[in-house]
Amino acid sequence: MNREDITIGQALEAFQRIAEEFAVSEVATSEDIEVVNQAVQVDLNFRDLYLGLPKHYDLDTCIAIVSYFLALVDDKDKVPYLSILSAYVFELGDTEQANSLIDEALTRNKDYNLASLLKRVYASMPSNMFTPMRNELDDKVRATADEMREVKLSELVNA
Repeated sequence: MNREDITIGQALEAFQRIAEEFAVSEVATSEDIEVVNQAVQVDLNFRDLYLGLPKHYDLDTCIAIVSYFLALVDDKDKVPYLSILSAYVFELGDTEQANSLIDEALTRNKDYNLASLLKRVYASMPSNMFTPMRNELDDKVRATADEMREVKLSELVNA
């Protein structure tokens, strides 16, 4: 599917299918993966949907989904997934692995804002405080994504 034609709404539907299918069968269609990856690369809000995924699915499933994406996407597209995965393992209390993943993300892109933000959060907040913060933000992120359903990904690239 061409990025020019994909809307946030289509990417949201693909994201939901991936989460639902992966929770049951641990696989997702390559078309859905491509659509979601394109959205994650151009829409910061869409990337943040991943951060809130553990509000809706167990953390192990979320880790498996993001790890699956990490294994499939091109090297240039890995930074968001490394950052998201680090948040999940931080939430589990594994600060050492969370920082290692963030360091890898920042090595790949020193200016990636989510990785920089998470690095500061890990240094200043105990991991048990992360879940309530994430859950609170998830409702806002989902509402914003829903409001943008008709926006094409190509419009975000050119914005």
